[in-house]
Amino acid sequence: MHAADPNVDTRCYGAEPAGHAHDFHQVVLGGDGGTELEVDGHLHRVDAGAGLVIPAGTRRVQPLLGLAGERVSRPRHWLLATRFADDLAQRLHAASAADDARRFPVDRIDAWLRRHAGEAPSLQLMAARFGYGPRRFHDLFVDAFGEPPHRYLVRLRLDAALALLDDSTRSLGDIALDTGFADQSAFTRRFTQRFGLPPGHWRRAAGATMRR
Repeated sequence: MHAADPNVDTRCYGAEPAGHAHDFHQVVLGGDGGTELEVDGHLHRVDAGAGLVIPAGTRRVQPLLGLAGERVSRPRHWLLATRFADDLAQRLHAASAADDARRFPVDRIDAWLRRHAGEAPSLQLMAARFGYGPRRFHDLFVDAFGEPPHRYLVRLRLDAALALLDDSTRSLGDIALDTGFADQSAFTRRFTQRFGLPPGHWRRAAGATMRR
């Protein structure tokens, strides 16, 4: 399990006059026998048919008594608790992932990328800018935009280059650098892959069309 997943332990409760507190959430499940727990002044029974959730920060958890029951092996208790914890962790992670997807700021990301497309920002930079790890950002981006961040960025840069081709005073080399390509050769290759013509041919064809 991941570090943030539930930690599993088995223990036997007896009377504990002083009580205790934890800075983490607890799920207490009865296995063998039963006990009564006083939690912040409220009495709760835990046995094979009833469990208890104790939130982090609860000021006082005090076992008042332990009731003996059939002796069941500690390994079996541990196995059952581990299965429960694994299932809980998967459900918590699935809920967290769904929340991430709902909160993914598509409009803000798109606007930011359009402003910075010419700088060719890295995946790490984009993820950090919006508060995600690189892998999670990549997965959410693909779900939202239908393609990986790098491919979407290339498309934005080619769209910008297409508009700049209308200015006949701009060289292809300058346009390539202004839109984030390493050089004119890389720009020409990407442009041709997308539009079917090299940028110089596209510019001439567009000019001829305008003169008609």
